[in-house]
Amino acid sequence: MGRQTQLGAAIPAAMTAVVKTQAGPGLSLETVPVPDPGPGDVLVRIRRAAVCATDRHIEEWTSWAQARMHPPIIIGHECSGVIVAVGGGVPSDRIGERVAVESHFGCNDCSQCRAGRAHLCERARLFGATVPGCFAQYAVVQSDSAIALPDSISDVQGSVLEPMGAAVHGVDVAKVRGNEVLVVGCGPIGLFAIAAARAFGANRITAVDLYDAKLERARLMGADEVINDGGDGSGGNGVGDGAETFGVFDVAINCCDDNQAVRKAIRSLRKGGRIVSVGLPQGVFSLDLSEEILYREITLAGTSGRLIPRTWDQCLGLLSDGLDITPALGNTHTLEHIDRAFADMRAGVPGKPLLKIEAD
Repeated sequence: MGRQTQLGAAIPAAMTAVVKTQAGPGLSLETVPVPDPGPGDVLVRIRRAAVCATDRHIEEWTSWAQARMHPPIIIGHECSGVIVAVGGGVPSDRIGERVAVESHFGCNDCSQCRAGRAHLCERARLFGATVPGCFAQYAVVQSDSAIALPDSISDVQGSVLEPMGAAVHGVDVAKVRGNEVLVVGCGPIGLFAIAAARAFGANRITAVDLYDAKLERARLMGADEVINDGGDGSGGNGVGDGAETFGVFDVAINCCDDNQAVRKAIRSLRKGGRIVSVGLPQGVFSLDLSEEILYREITLAGTSGRLIPRTWDQCLGLLSDGLDITPALGNTHTLEHIDRAFADMRAGVPGKPLLKIEAD
C-alpha cells in the first residue's frame, strides 16, 4: 500500500528518476524510494520539467559539476507539479496546490537572506545539484520555494518559469527602458531575455547567435534585428567586428558561455553603456580593464538566479498578460528518453527541451 494524501490518491513507495550515480560522464534511469517531506518541506508530484544547460554540465561531468556535486543524486531543477504531502510546520491546505519551483533553497538566516537576497544565500541548497531534484515522479521542495501557480498558467509554462526568471532578472538589472539593446545568444535564456526586454520597454533589440533557426525564433520573441555571428566567433560578420556595430548599443545582455562573444559585446557598447551577463562564460579570459571598461565607463554586472519574490511576480505577470513564450520552447521528451533532450542541445536545436513526466 502506498501512503495516502488528502487528495485521496496513494503515494507509491517507489518512483522512476534520472540519477547521477557516480563521478564521471553519464546518467542512469533508476527506481528509487519516494522521499518523505521533512519539516518545512512539501512533496511535489512532478508533472512537467525542462532541461537546462546546467543539467548538461552534470551529464558531461564538467568542472562546474565536479566542484558542486557529490553523487549519487537525482538531477533536474526546472519543473512544475502539484503538492501531494506536507512536512511539519507547513499548512495542510497547501496540498493540491499547483506549483513551480525556485531552485535556490535559502537558509532564511544568513546576511543575504535577511537582506532580501535569498537567491544569493550563503548556505543555499541547489535543487538538483546539492539536494535531490525534479527529474523524477516526485520531489521534496522547501515550502517557500514552491511557488503557487494561478489557473491561467499551464504546467508547461510553470516548468520554465525558473529559467525565464533568470533572464527576466538579468533584463531587470540591465535597465533596458528606452535603450538600444543587444542580446548575445539565442538559446532559451536569450529568447526569454528578448521577450522581457520588449516587455520592459527597450527601444530596439538586436539579437546575435550562430544558428539561423535560433535567430528566427528571436524575431518571433520580439527582436527587431538579428545577426548571424559567422560561425567561429572570430570575425568578419559578427557583432563588434566593425564600425557598423562598434559602440552602438546602450545595453548588452550576455546569454551565452563564449568568452569571445562577451568581449565583442563589451566592444559593441557606447561609452557609459552596461553589460549584464546571465550566461556563464567558461574559464578565465583577459580584458584590458583600462581601455575596454574604465576609460569608457562601462558597467559590467553579473546576475544569479531570481529575486524572490520580485522576479517570480514579474514572470507570472508577463504570462498572465498574454506573453507567448512558445518560440522559446523545444521538443518534448520523457524521462526514459532524456538522452534525446541532451542530443537536441548538442545539435543546436532551438528552444528549451521539455520533459513530460506525468501522463495527461
